[in-house]
Amino acid sequence: MTAHSGTKASLSLTIPPPSTDGHGFDAIVGQQSAVGALRRALGGARLPHALLFAGPPGVGKATCAGILAQALNCAEQGPDDACGKCNSCRKVERGLHPDVMWMAPEPHKVRIAAVRRAIAATAYRPYEGHRRVVVVNDAHALTIEAQNAFLKTLEEPPASSAIVLVTPAPGSLLATVRSRCQSLRFSPLPQPLVRAYLSEKRGLDPDEAKLRTALTPGSIGGALSIDLDGYGPLLEAVVEALRLAQVGGAGVVTAAESLASIGTGETATQRAVSTLQVGRDVLRDLLVVSAGGDRSSLVNADRFEAWNAWAHDIDPDSAARALESLNEGIERLTTGIQPNVKLSLEHTLIAVGEHLDRRYVPA
Repeated sequence: MTAHSGTKASLSLTIPPPSTDGHGFDAIVGQQSAVGALRRALGGARLPHALLFAGPPGVGKATCAGILAQALNCAEQGPDDACGKCNSCRKVERGLHPDVMWMAPEPHKVRIAAVRRAIAATAYRPYEGHRRVVVVNDAHALTIEAQNAFLKTLEEPPASSAIVLVTPAPGSLLATVRSRCQSLRFSPLPQPLVRAYLSEKRGLDPDEAKLRTALTPGSIGGALSIDLDGYGPLLEAVVEALRLAQVGGAGVVTAAESLASIGTGETATQRAVSTLQVGRDVLRDLLVVSAGGDRSSLVNADRFEAWNAWAHDIDPDSAARALESLNEGIERLTTGIQPNVKLSLEHTLIAVGEHLDRRYVPA
């Protein structure tokens, strides 16, 4: 008996897909290009069997993959869209549908054994729905062996299955994997759109929505997940590091050690980048204040009084150059191959401090 002769096997779920606000593809905020492409493919029965959803974290990739899994099995509106209300859609949302597998790193890698289980399961006909769907979230965490094991299935998947790889780092996947998938790009969301969503759909205070939007540009997921209780101490530590950099000398080493030990992320590089991103917002605020800009445009508007004297002690041009140096530091950390985090932070803070030390002398 062959795998397609009617034998049924259910798929297990490691974690459920994320819940959404609303139902179907209309629940996706922004991303008209990617969603439009999916709608056209579904409407014309031309959906590729292997898809790659790529884009920054928190912009709707995983949510869209979950809605696609719903649509492909929806009893009411499928496959063009998902009603979100039928038994099938509810099972997908709750992570209980036997034909939908949601794979994620455990804890940091998706290993070959998990991929082999997914491949074996897709060989069977759907258990109770219309299509078997495998979603690999954080697909960049697939080991090389796991990616190679996926190749044949990605190239010639069974007609009754669909595979979706979701990742913010498509370049981390093998070229042979990428070439076998139809790529859809998910873009960062406009800040006004994120801020409006947080205020109108999530009921957040306008000031909190503004702060969350500024701290995680273009990302609804990031804006919702950020720990504001932990942001205050982090902000104070970053401000102290910038002040030490401004003074110069041995304080730069102390500042770099501080920034290397705080922040958020799984790796030292990610933690360092997160602290520099907070520093970028601080320098931008100082630039706005020193140049006499609108207080309402500040990221940290509640610090206006506390930072007013500091900002007016810095030449606006020097503040702009310091901000440029800090952005260059972020770029070095995010584009380099295994950078020396502490040395990168020291280099960045030295450059920033040299600019901030140039006092403002009114004409």
